Amino acid sequence: MTYCVAWQHQGTAFLIADAAVTKRREPTSSHSTFGELHPFEKGFAVEESAIKLFRWPKLALTGAGDATTIRKLVWEIDKLLERGYPPWLALFAARPQPDANSQVHLEAVAATRMFGRVRLFRLTVQGEWELVPSDTTIHLGSPAIELKHLVHNVIGDAQKICTTTRAQLACVLATCQSLTVHHYLMAQGAGGAFSGLIVDRRGTHWQPDLGYLILDPENAVADESQPPQVQHGLHVSCAVRDDILFVSSSVRRGALAFISSTKQLNPAALLPRVTSAFALARDARDNRKYDFAAVISTRTSRVFVGEMVGRAETPYLKLEYGRTDENLALFVRMEKRVSNFLKADEQSPASHVLFLSDQAA
Repeated sequence: MTYCVAWQHQGTAFLIADAAVTKRREPTSSHSTFGELHPFEKGFAVEESAIKLFRWPKLALTGAGDATTIRKLVWEIDKLLERGYPPWLALFAARPQPDANSQVHLEAVAATRMFGRVRLFRLTVQGEWELVPSDTTIHLGSPAIELKHLVHNVIGDAQKICTTTRAQLACVLATCQSLTVHHYLMAQGAGGAFSGLIVDRRGTHWQPDLGYLILDPENAVADESQPPQVQHGLHVSCAVRDDILFVSSSVRRGALAFISSTKQLNPAALLPRVTSAFALARDARDNRKYDFAAVISTRTSRVFVGEMVGRAETPYLKLEYGRTDENLALFVRMEKRVSNFLKADEQSPASHVLFLSDQAA
């Protein structure tokens, strides 16, 4: 299965999806980039191996269910767009074509402008697209209802505390990603790196560059007079270039590339495209020039998101690399109130996500 979430706020739509895919074979790697064990049982594996968001200049779509059926639907929409159909009409005219051997129900949600407004649409069981009412959150896929409830609450929090759509998306992305740390989504048929899209009056836009730190906030340095302290946590970077999601993780060597394509690809053309896009994404990874950095606490389900504005530090968080006896390690310094928030008792009434921007400094 999978986990996708979509919502709309003040004329902007947001789509988020995980990267886990269920396959009838052994996994090619033991763990996801966020440290989740890839399970293998009864001949089926759940493995991080795909980006499930599909983007056109004025239309975005994600889905859960049979991957072949979703791809056929995407290709049909693309052909209609090439014939000159308006995005909303191409969406309505396309029909899912289930594989004869598939027993998995297809769920999908899409966002585009129709009659001057950005709107969300959901695929019904009859294969028709229906308009989603405003201020409605759509959850697709397999995770437990309490996890979906947590994400729903954070969406509401993000709408209140974030002044930009990019910050809203970063906060909800980080919260979805925290589920992979705290709840082992792979056992629920979902997980891996989450990715996101924004659809507004200007068109479709990929998520901002995000750096993730999964660590115990007790060990984070809150006093700048102290030397930085080595964190034995997890560092992951996510950047999208040319419709390719690059995920670099301290769990595994090298970077994973997940290609989102609305067309049937020629395998011979993939390598130069990925190589070119990776060169563009590498700067964010190597120099930590993220748009946002998210710190996920290993103690509770709390998440801190800081706006980096293309730098390796904010007034609240500083990232730097240093040499240890064995290898290159990531050092972290954070403001005391951030550390206190991340290690706060789970019963505290405070929000599960804290967002701080340079503009508030």
